[in-house]
Amino acid sequence: TGWQDLYTKNIVRELVAKSDLQGVRFEPVYGKSGQQKQNIFQVTSSNILPKDAIQFGHGERTIVCEDCGYTQYFLSGHDQLHIIPSKIPIKSDLYVTDFIFGEGLAHPLFIVSQAFYTFVKDNHLSFGLIFEPIVEVNL
Repeated sequence: TGWQDLYTKNIVRELVAKSDLQGVRFEPVYGKSGQQKQNIFQVTSSNILPKDAIQFGHGERTIVCEDCGYTQYFLSGHDQLHIIPSKIPIKSDLYVTDFIFGEGLAHPLFIVSQAFYTFVKDNHLSFGLIFEPIVEVNL
């Protein structure tokens, strides 16, 4: 899992294109002048993990906005995200959650498959990424 912004170089984009990974997109990055940055891309996914595919109640702290009533969740360092695979409608190697995690400014989390994790590790691409295991819940 990880926060919202993830960037990479073109070489990684080319490696992913040659792989069997599904659901990984690369968007161009633009500088202040409006010009596309060369050799840098933002890693994204259009696969939003449905909120009902996340099982809450395993130690995360809940924060409810007093103004709008929107609920945010805060995971501390020892909490694990619990995912219900049967509630995920499509097969993908990269998902993002909705903007529901964090305190104050909410962020999505990246959820990656074991295949994505293995691809990153085998190709020595982890460059400061931190991977935390999730718990699969079978209902």
